[in-house]
Amino acid sequence: MISGMRESPLWPALEATAHTLVYDSLIAGSMSPGRLAAITTPALVVASESSDDQLRNWARGVAEALPAASACFLPGTWHGVSPERLAPALTEFFTGRGIVSGERTD
Repeated sequence: MISGMRESPLWPALEATAHTLVYDSLIAGSMSPGRLAAITTPALVVASESSDDQLRNWARGVAEALPAASACFLPGTWHGVSPERLAPALTEFFTGRGIVSGERTD
């Protein structure tokens, strides 16, 4: 898998951000459901419908733990959603004309 990733045109960007992985791991490990429940800022948790069950379940769990959050599952690749799909969902969320609570699938 790594060999294939090194062949990808995205490899330089992945390599440039590799040093952030330790921070991502620390943050994810410190965010228990109890800590998430204390965050009252409205949030939109976005995941790709094509991601594996574990990633989609994590997204759903974060949205359920945040008191003012919605989960939004959009068409995309394993771990990504195209800007064309993401932009309308973000626009609806930030303008208040769409997702307010609950789970949405486009």
